[in-house]
Amino acid sequence: MKKIYKKEEGVSPVIATILMVAITVVLAATVWLLVSGYMGGGAPTLQGTLQYDSQASTLPTEARFTLLLSQPTTGLNPNDVVMHINNNEVKYNDNTANYYWTYIDADGSGDLSNGDIIIIHGSSGHDINHGDTITLGATGYSGSI
Repeated sequence: MKKIYKKEEGVSPVIATILMVAITVVLAATVWLLVSGYMGGGAPTLQGTLQYDSQASTLPTEARFTLLLSQPTTGLNPNDVVMHINNNEVKYNDNTANYYWTYIDADGSGDLSNGDIIIIHGSSGHDINHGDTITLGATGYSGSI
């Protein structure tokens, strides 16, 4: 009976080190690509102010504001705008709600843009008063005005 010997040698230490470094770099790059989508970036910030027009407002049923919008510069779709008065939702163009808002499109763009007049209406028993907090936000933007 003849014994057959198999030559068993491992990979050289230099090649093993290179392979381990290469595998580590590939894994680190893969993890970075997966995680980087969750970091930073995000939605652009909504920037601007609502300037109260005391002369045109008829409190307690109606308050008028001029929108001074700096970001975005293209305007906002009115259906994407979310408004609140003292944490109560102000619906867009829904006169059956406790509070609702309409606007005068100053530039005729169809969007809510810089210089447009926002009119907030309060229904019976839901007055708008000096000192109320009014916020305007928009879908796709972080922050509020």
